Amino acid sequence: MIRIDTTGRSWVVALIIVGCAFLLSGCNSTEKNQSVTSSSTTNTATTSSNTATTSSTSPTNAFPDIVVKSEKTMAEKAEFVETMYQIGKAHEKETGIPAALLAAQASYESGYGTSYRAIYHNNLFGFIGYEYDSLEDSSAHYENTLSRADGYYTGLHGADLATWVYGVGPAGYCPSENYGEMLWSIILMWDLQGG
Repeated sequence: MIRIDTTGRSWVVALIIVGCAFLLSGCNSTEKNQSVTSSSTTNTATTSSNTATTSSTSPTNAFPDIVVKSEKTMAEKAEFVETMYQIGKAHEKETGIPAALLAAQASYESGYGTSYRAIYHNNLFGFIGYEYDSLEDSSAHYENTLSRADGYYTGLHGADLATWVYGVGPAGYCPSENYGEMLWSIILMWDLQGG
């Protein structure tokens, strides 16, 4: 067990964990980072068989994207992708957002449902400060954000899957240069492109 007290000498370990969490988590652009307050807390990270857990005394965890469940099996990942794909498919005609995109972004942003936000808040898309009652509620917020008439994504409406995948990041969802590539690799991995 590693005990991290960010006010003591182990601040270097805390920075390493935060850096790893950032790399493991999805993209959190300023468009999605809406009102969040944080307080200084003591966090505990336990590492054993690829498992990291955090605890916090405040409602907002200082390390919200640390994976709190060990890596999912391929069968568990496939089940998560299929669930998200079906949620997206139910609204695809209404919203114009491809189900494959929703499934890929939920998978990437939440580590296939293993991030702190996903487990404790049903928050699959990295919208900071939001908690949802279900995966469907999280998906509905995502769909509403992408389909708003006044939003960044209006130029993507009616576009094909590849245009959405490579356009959603630069349109404001995530500034990372390789975001589209990451999403496309998930879509190809789970054979969602024919959707």
